[in-house]
Amino acid sequence: MKSFESSTLYSVKGKTYAPPHVDNLNDYYLKTGICVEKGWILFEFVFELFFNEIEISGFIGDSTNWPSIWGNGAKVLTSRDKINWHRLGQFLILLELIYRE
Repeated sequence: MKSFESSTLYSVKGKTYAPPHVDNLNDYYLKTGICVEKGWILFEFVFELFFNEIEISGFIGDSTNWPSIWGNGAKVLTSRDKINWHRLGQFLILLELIYRE
């Protein structure tokens, strides 16, 4: 990955939820992630990539201040130049996966 950017982070009473660290996206149990408030998350790669699928789910690190459904309706776009964007799809419903030990 070449770079990563995000817009306004989601904070409540000075606490930032799911700060923008790419490694946070590797948490299968959804306790970390990246949360932005009415904004965007941008990944820039060194070279052009092709994806068969993108797996995404709702953040459940603090359901009191960030319900897992808040990502519903998010759009997925791609661009080669950050000027012309092409819509790949939209997340209609983000589900909260429940982990039981």
